[in-house]
Amino acid sequence: MKQPVGHIACYLRLASLLSVLLCSAINTNAQLNLTYDLKKPKAYENRKLKSELTPDKKINPVKRIKENIVTHYNFYFNANNKLQDVLNSAKKAHKDSFNSQLAFYNYTLDQTAAQKQELDSVIHKSNNGILLHDLRNDWVDDLYLLMGQAYYYQKKFDSAYDVFQYINYTFQPRTKDEMGSEKTIGSNINTSGNIYTVSTKESGLTGKSAARNDALVWIVRTLLAQDYDDDAKSLMETLFRDRNFPKRLQAQLSEQKAHFFYKNNQADSCTDYLDKSMDATSSTLEKARRYFLIAQLKTKSGLKEKASDFYDKAINITTDPVMEAYARINQVALSSNEEDLEKRTEEQIDMLMRMAKREKYLNYQSIIFNAAAELEIGRNKLMSAIDLLLKSNAANTDDQTGRSYNNLTIATLAFNNKDYKLAKTYYDSLGLIPTDRQNEVDLRKKVTGELVDLLSTIEEVDSLEAIAKMPQKERDDYLKSLLKKLKKEEGLLEDEEE
Repeated sequence: MKQPVGHIACYLRLASLLSVLLCSAINTNAQLNLTYDLKKPKAYENRKLKSELTPDKKINPVKRIKENIVTHYNFYFNANNKLQDVLNSAKKAHKDSFNSQLAFYNYTLDQTAAQKQELDSVIHKSNNGILLHDLRNDWVDDLYLLMGQAYYYQKKFDSAYDVFQYINYTFQPRTKDEMGSEKTIGSNINTSGNIYTVSTKESGLTGKSAARNDALVWIVRTLLAQDYDDDAKSLMETLFRDRNFPKRLQAQLSEQKAHFFYKNNQADSCTDYLDKSMDATSSTLEKARRYFLIAQLKTKSGLKEKASDFYDKAINITTDPVMEAYARINQVALSSNEEDLEKRTEEQIDMLMRMAKREKYLNYQSIIFNAAAELEIGRNKLMSAIDLLLKSNAANTDDQTGRSYNNLTIATLAFNNKDYKLAKTYYDSLGLIPTDRQNEVDLRKKVTGELVDLLSTIEEVDSLEAIAKMPQKERDDYLKSLLKKLKKEEGLLEDEEE
């Protein structure tokens, strides 16, 4: 179905505000019955949209099927795909730093909010899907859910919360006798009320889930985003004990419980619920990332063996070589004694070297060699670490920042190993220098420069003394050999008489 154009499009944009206006009148205790008289363009003031023509009686089965198909595939499908594109784009833009504790999500709301035009389009499509169709079709609640999610990703939390609450109150189950009247959620005063359940029971016979249950989880999520942790915790506890809350959303609810504990620095509880939330994502890479985060939190709690197990889980399923490399590095740090440390370090370095040779990891060789170098530094094998960093530089074709970091590390290791010539070479070749190390680098560049000059003088004097102490014939043969070598290096023809 084509999007409306001209004056009717202007009307639809005005009408799209209706949902927000309705939602703004809703609080957590009751829903007010408010109406709004939106002025249509004059040419269309006698025409009505399908949503305005929706009667009170039941919908004809044939018409219901038609409305469902058109609403689902012409509006919901496209709006949902656009919303997922926004989320995927934010995830691609996000870069994890595996040498520090991971953020809970692999994207930020600042990254999603930056895509305002796309999210506005989701809201517009959702509103059009509602207004242009009979309101008795089965996809109206799903379109409202998309609208609320779009507001959430725009960081418009008040609007998102209001939309989710609108779904909560408007689409709650009602008996025939309760139609048209206000109903208190979670109360025994209703016809089939129960203080122990607030969600919608899903039979699974219709093949379509209730978006209201999803909205309840998103209410929790929105409350956490606004730092209303106590309200979020209260609703989560209610839903966990709710016998009607569907199994399909248990993982998503566990994810929000894990997020609550993550925000409040309760590592043990966070890992328990984060492990239960694995089904909330279908992406293998995201599951590996969650295993990595669990391992980090287990380490923080001092549970080294369990942390190592979760690093293994991350290594076994990840397709990200950077994650795998840091998982191996972190596993080494979990070793309990020196003998175990040496053995595990050797095993992990061997694994990293094998990774570097595999074709699918060729583009990541620089990072893999860096990881192996860190392990060698950990066991004080400085020359081996320098060799690996040189290999990392050789494999690095476009990351100048990474190359500068390697050069600084090589210079530092060489200086500590008293190889001042090598240190001077790499101090002189530095590009960007971290601000907090600028003074250190300036001082060491000056020191290595002076040391190398002195060492060169000493080597020169020592060489001359050694030649002077040679027997005459041996000295003459040595000088002739040296002259011959120098001529060859200069590209000169050798003159036998000379």
